[in-house]
Amino acid sequence: MENLEKLIARCDKCHHLGIDFDKRRLENYTLSRKYKPQVVKVLWIVESPPLSDPPRYFYRPALTQYDGLFREVMKVLGIPVSNPKDASLKLFSDFGHFLIDSMKCPADKQNSYLKPEMLKNCSEILANEVLSINPESVIIVKADIYNTVYETMLKIKMSDKVLNKQPVPFPGSGQQLRFKQAVQRILNLSDQHSDRIEIIKIQTHMNKSIIVNNITESDVSSNQLRITIANKHLFPSEKVGQPQVYNISLVYKGKVFSCTYRIGSKDGKSRSGVLKLGSDLVSSMKLRSSNIVTISALAAGQYEIK
Repeated sequence: MENLEKLIARCDKCHHLGIDFDKRRLENYTLSRKYKPQVVKVLWIVESPPLSDPPRYFYRPALTQYDGLFREVMKVLGIPVSNPKDASLKLFSDFGHFLIDSMKCPADKQNSYLKPEMLKNCSEILANEVLSINPESVIIVKADIYNTVYETMLKIKMSDKVLNKQPVPFPGSGQQLRFKQAVQRILNLSDQHSDRIEIIKIQTHMNKSIIVNNITESDVSSNQLRITIANKHLFPSEKVGQPQVYNISLVYKGKVFSCTYRIGSKDGKSRSGVLKLGSDLVSSMKLRSSNIVTISALAAGQYEIK
């Protein structure tokens, strides 16, 4: 069987359709393999990576507000949703789960009419990928790819591994509950993942790091980062109606910088926190609006920033 990575890299079957996604599809492939279990108990086959800028993908580390598939898959398996995704993905892998796309290039609303031809063009890669993974079972998500993917499974004599004999709905546009019910039924999850103590331990570990990917030119010029609601758990808690300023330390490349964290508003509304970095730290980091920053808790009032 031809090396899968080379097969993905050289594929140009959809170039005549105006699809050119070479760099990102290889990046996605590399990111996903970090979390591939040695034995894949359940292989999830979904449609394609989303068309987005900056790029968004199930295995990309930054959790965004649009990562509905990631959130719903984790929730149905009882895995806490972490930000960044690494801790959730490690547990997903530990449970023997792996997720791939039936199309390596994005089939989005803008080119949905091309989907049948794109699926056909991608069938060789999909067949090779499934054979190389050799999963114990398969779940196919989304109605408009089900038949074509199932035909591919038939051709490689793996149709008996497909658990769902009808499509599992994609968990978007109000289909989240139907998705959850379908997956719970297929995987018989009602009595699984009941060890909540271990999950709480894992969740506590997850909450020690965040990713900040919303940096603007205004933030850079103001020497600050905005800490969104999803990331506020890492810092001192908010007291509604009582603005607070906390002195904290940020460690960057072994050097300690004195900073402040402001949270809370007088009108009682919950808003993003503001982490004032100071000009020295911003200069040392060479901070730009295009950067993605990771912040990890080291001790009370002390954090590391990368």
